[in-house]
Amino acid sequence: MGRKRAKDETEETEGGGGRLKLVVGAVVLVALGVLAGGKVLGGSASPAAATESTTTTTEPDGPITTVESITVNLADGRFLKLGLAFEVHHDAEYPPAGVEVDEYTKGFAREIDASIMVLSAFTYDQLVAPDGKAGAKAALLERLREVSDDAIRDVLFHEFVMQ
Repeated sequence: MGRKRAKDETEETEGGGGRLKLVVGAVVLVALGVLAGGKVLGGSASPAAATESTTTTTEPDGPITTVESITVNLADGRFLKLGLAFEVHHDAEYPPAGVEVDEYTKGFAREIDASIMVLSAFTYDQLVAPDGKAGAKAALLERLREVSDDAIRDVLFHEFVMQ
């Protein structure tokens, strides 16, 4: 029995050493992959390059005001139920002082009116086309910026149902 026990201990140590070599090999491969991956993916493997950051100048988001949904008659006789939200530039005081702020329009009566005028010129087929909503949004945003003296930064649709 003494010989069998010695043989078992030898197998355990050899098996454990094999596992250790496998783990060390895997760690080395992962480390090399990380270093090489930066170069393969177009990056730099140097630590200095990893800590550098690019600076972009973006305007901070402004306040967003959501108004109640409106129903618009489209040019072809169909209907559009539209929910709008207006994002104002972060430094703009909008709606301007003196504008009535009620529960329905929240001070955006001129913008709601402009939205109705712009979107009622579209047909169902124009809006349902692949770029239809994007085109309508671009036309609407251009008009909203005119109406608001560029205080409106973006217009968001939170509801867009056509019938």
